[in-house]
Amino acid sequence: MSMYQMLAFVIALFGLLSQATGVAQNTARPELAVVEVSVVNKVAGTPIKHAHVMYLKVGSSGGSSAAGSGDTDSEGRFAIQVAPGSYQLWAEQPGFVRQYYGSRSPDGPQSPLILAPGQHALAALQLVPLGAISGRVSDEDGDPLQGANIQVMRFSYATGRRQLAPVSGTSSDDRGEYRAYGLPAGRYLLLGTRREWPPYAGLLYPGVPDVVSATELSLPDGGDVTGIDFTLPTTHLVTLRGRLESPVANFAESQLQLVLAHREGNAASLFGRAAAAVNPNTGTFEVRDVMPGSYWLVAAQLYGKYALSGRVPIEVVDAPLQNITVPLTSTFEIGGRAEIEGVGKLPEFKVGMRTVEGLTFGPQPVSSLDSQGNVQLTGLTPGVWEFTAGSLPGNYCVKTVTLNNSDLLSQTVSLSGDPRQSLHIVVSPHCPEIVGTVLDENGQPHRATVVLAPGEAESRSLARNFRVVSNDEQGTFSFKGVRPGSYKLFALEDVAAFAWLDPEFLSQVESMGQSVSVAEGDRATLRVAPISVETNPPGR
Repeated sequence: MSMYQMLAFVIALFGLLSQATGVAQNTARPELAVVEVSVVNKVAGTPIKHAHVMYLKVGSSGGSSAAGSGDTDSEGRFAIQVAPGSYQLWAEQPGFVRQYYGSRSPDGPQSPLILAPGQHALAALQLVPLGAISGRVSDEDGDPLQGANIQVMRFSYATGRRQLAPVSGTSSDDRGEYRAYGLPAGRYLLLGTRREWPPYAGLLYPGVPDVVSATELSLPDGGDVTGIDFTLPTTHLVTLRGRLESPVANFAESQLQLVLAHREGNAASLFGRAAAAVNPNTGTFEVRDVMPGSYWLVAAQLYGKYALSGRVPIEVVDAPLQNITVPLTSTFEIGGRAEIEGVGKLPEFKVGMRTVEGLTFGPQPVSSLDSQGNVQLTGLTPGVWEFTAGSLPGNYCVKTVTLNNSDLLSQTVSLSGDPRQSLHIVVSPHCPEIVGTVLDENGQPHRATVVLAPGEAESRSLARNFRVVSNDEQGTFSFKGVRPGSYKLFALEDVAAFAWLDPEFLSQVESMGQSVSVAEGDRATLRVAPISVETNPPGR
């Protein structure tokens, strides 16, 4: 054998050994899985090119690793090769809402993409396009206003209370035109403010100073709402001046709070509040640039352990208001008693009052029951309050709560001073239980957020009157210690948090809920169909 033949033999042998080693290595590691991802516009049904697709391997312990990403081609497709396992997969693109695999809506729960060795999987992601609201801003003569600020706002229920939260903002150009874009579908309010006005002095569309008179705008998926024109007149903003009158005149060593808020009946609105500085030497105050309207002027003082408060109604017109006096008085107490209905021992739990307006100093009034069931709630101030109660065991529930002949379980109460009647609480040990199963049209268990809502509309204004649970994998759910009465049960798919507190949303699914009435000692068993909120999205 020549030297060249020997060299060729060695090279061939080395190649065979390398192939054998490679085969052994390939057999030792798991076969890769292939995922073909398609991304389309949910409204138009067309593919989305250059959409950014991301994936993340999720470990059994909840940790994550093996992240990767890529962009779709002109047909809206993207293919990946990954090791077997469980993955979180999502896609995003400017002008669209981010969408996760396994979720029927952007707000819905996600499901992992589980891949077996060698599996060829298809994953379709439908991205919801964002929308826009546009219009023109002019003065009272119809001339364009440049640099007017437009805030896009929507109601939020995250705190259990209905309040406006800003979502986006823009400003008008030299032609007075504005366009707020990148908005998910929903209902919105617009706040317009002239360049020379402070933020709290704006007008809500179509040109009103308060939430009650404002018009909500409905924006569908990918919608373009045009022609939302504002008139922001040259309004004479006024100044309010006055002083606090307090039995504790040491303002310098006190914590002071003075807030000007729009009036919503007896309550101070959470929208468009203005805080005023108080001179600690004299107790005098000044609030500048106030737009004409109806307001509450609410003050609070904390001096050591002494808490004082006061509120006066203010009607602002075109002329400045001088010499306003806000008298402060000490906090007051509410006494009362809880009793058990029928035979039994009163369980240990706490009751309290919670301010609806958030304009008080110090902790909220809370009291435990003594051995006789007596309660004493201290630190109350004039304003709007709601009753609260801690959790009770088993099928116990707070059946009735009255103060001054008012039912505190179905409504808030406006307090102007020390009430002359006491709190009366009745606890029942035999409150109803509502159990059931969420089953789809094929009779299979279905995961959902199960909401038990009061049957009476007036009771739905309080978040605490709603009971919410997630059912288990068998579709079952349970509500114990339900107050006797009439209810509506909703099994909601992919629902945004707190959407059920929105009366408008609930009215859209009202006919699909299941009515149930329960009396003392009842155990109601229900079979409930899931409600798709994809066709009845929250906040729309």
